[in-house]
Amino acid sequence: MLPLYFLRHADAEPFSPEGDAQRALTVKGIAQAKRVGEFCSRAGIAPAVILHSPYRRTAETAEIVGRHLGIKVTPAKFLVCGLQPMVAFDELHARRASNGGLMLVGHEPDFSEFIGTLIGGGAVAARIIVKKASLILVEADELRPGGGQLVFALPVKLLL
Repeated sequence: MLPLYFLRHADAEPFSPEGDAQRALTVKGIAQAKRVGEFCSRAGIAPAVILHSPYRRTAETAEIVGRHLGIKVTPAKFLVCGLQPMVAFDELHARRASNGGLMLVGHEPDFSEFIGTLIGGGAVAARIIVKKASLILVEADELRPGGGQLVFALPVKLLL
């Protein structure tokens, strides 16, 4: 069973003159990411690897959570906006950690589609919405459509 933690990036600036990929976290977003990191630390959530999209807002979210957990974070190009579930399955097979789970820090609507495919499979994926700074755990028996089950989905406001 592979634990897959999905964390949507925290609140970010609505615009950056350098482009979408350079949007930074807001003060609210920094506080949200700290809250997620503190929750994970208290709850004993410690994935072996934290992968994030190369976008600034995901990198900043991942770095804050990683500092709380003492885990180095790694950019992963496959997590950029526009993630395709089948590409994600292939990438995760290649990056699977033998000694623990993975945390993925990325974007919407990509995570909704990927998680829906992972837990739903078939022609119609399960429908799920991932709000900013939400933490979701899916346990996967297999990295394929329908190969996982949703364990929890927690919005940041419930992470006490």
